[in-house]
Amino acid sequence: MASNGDGAAGRDQTSDLQLLVDSAPSLIHTSRPDGHLDFFNQTWLRYVGRSLEDLQGWRWTAFIHPEDVEGIVEKWRASLASGEPFVHESRVLRADGEFRWMLHHKVAVRDGHGQIVKWYGSSALTKNGPALFTKPDPATRLRRG
Repeated sequence: MASNGDGAAGRDQTSDLQLLVDSAPSLIHTSRPDGHLDFFNQTWLRYVGRSLEDLQGWRWTAFIHPEDVEGIVEKWRASLASGEPFVHESRVLRADGEFRWMLHHKVAVRDGHGQIVKWYGSSALTKNGPALFTKPDPATRLRRG
């Protein structure tokens, strides 16, 4: 985020961005380069009815349908190893105890040297379970700096 050197303005921009992310109807999350999920927006937390601490790290897997956990973890680890975008569908436990199908998508953010510094992700409900989605173009990468 750009700053003019004014600390208060930078804090205002950060607060505005946090408000935007938390008020978006999208389920947004981030991960460290090692795959540890470190942030879920308020929409995500309301959806599962849990706190951030309940989902951080790899604890989010407790909210994936038991039949889907192995596949999503395997695919996520493959993306972490390759740096390729992550796209996968799984059933997620809603706060009311029902599982709903979601499409999960994460992309790596790279620094000027090509090293992954963060993963940004979103999840969206799908209507009737698994669907065919086009794989993102790996040439479309997010870069920082």
